[in-house]
Amino acid sequence: MTDLWPANIINVENMTAPVRILKEQAALLGQKTKNLVKAKVVPEKKTVYKPGAIQPRFQYSFYIVAPLLENYQYRLFTIYHDIEFYPVNFILDEAVQEEIFLERQEPEIREKEILVYSEDDFVEILRKIFNSQKATKVIQSILLQSGNR
Repeated sequence: MTDLWPANIINVENMTAPVRILKEQAALLGQKTKNLVKAKVVPEKKTVYKPGAIQPRFQYSFYIVAPLLENYQYRLFTIYHDIEFYPVNFILDEAVQEEIFLERQEPEIREKEILVYSEDDFVEILRKIFNSQKATKVIQSILLQSGNR
């Protein structure tokens, strides 16, 4: 039988799934804080109804977790995308959203979600989220409260 598939169909070395990036960052937070503060990525099953088809949506929430505070969890953001990785939609914590939007000054961005079209943009938004004052304050509060136990 003749093989009609392209030769490079399994070449995925240059691609990283958004969820993998999130899990790597979650692991790094635990390492950085000696596991006093952790992060976890929780998949959420969602289905999107489009005209003529029902499509699954890949959706993940990113939580900051305090193991020593009865596993207190703080949802920092949620992302979702279709079967293709990009575009990715971010649904942000309200304080983080305000901080990022003030920085961008783009009227069309002042919605409840941020849409990114590439891995580079995805990583840049993550950098802004993780460096936001809100994320920093949540992590510092958990560290301070965990140290007093």
